[in-house]
Amino acid sequence: VRVSGSLQSPIAHHVHQPSFTTLQPRNGETADETNPCIASIMGNAFEKGKTLIYDHLLRRDEKSEGLETYPEDVKRCHEAYLQKVRESMEAKVEVVYGKSVKERMLQKQAFKFDALPLWGEYEGIYIILDCESNYSNPQQGHRYRRIIVFVAHPQRFFYPKEGECARQDKLLAVAAKISRIGFIEGYYEDRKWRTIVPANFPSTVRKRFFGNPSEQSQNDEGRSNASEKEIGRAHV
Repeated sequence: VRVSGSLQSPIAHHVHQPSFTTLQPRNGETADETNPCIASIMGNAFEKGKTLIYDHLLRRDEKSEGLETYPEDVKRCHEAYLQKVRESMEAKVEVVYGKSVKERMLQKQAFKFDALPLWGEYEGIYIILDCESNYSNPQQGHRYRRIIVFVAHPQRFFYPKEGECARQDKLLAVAAKISRIGFIEGYYEDRKWRTIVPANFPSTVRKRFFGNPSEQSQNDEGRSNASEKEIGRAHV
């Protein structure tokens, strides 16, 4: 699944792994509006066609469990390609989604990071300073390449715990303000993402991409009305 967006984008969104929860399983790209998790990401601090977004592992997997199940040399192959993207992009802010990717970057990839705690209205929030030494093309005279903001996987917000939504909104606000792009206040806490990913998301997307549903797709719609749990299981 190919990278989406421009290398000149001021912000980059780094997601986990594409699944088969899509209407575009072949020749796809990361910016897939038919996947509920990706659609919710594209609804905030994102400009369609311009904002850079990519997967950590680029091969589709039914449960997006490649970081747990793939051989180490296969994971390193994907990561070598991704690192070339990260070395070439101009983004000064990288938003990284999900615990699996965060742990991989912090524990397995041997990257050097420094944590910077924020203050004031963002007290309790940390941003990560990505060292120039992590790159094969270090810029002389610079200590850090960019800021990394680790956020929760969007799947968590189908069934959030107390405080998670407010924290996610603060983290995305920090990322957007530093990169000087627009964002939506209260996107998760006020459940504004639900305008993009409603409970009947599968049938809504099907209609948008394929027009008026046939008898068969109407039958599918009947099955998808109980799709809240289905969507909740969708992986990036």
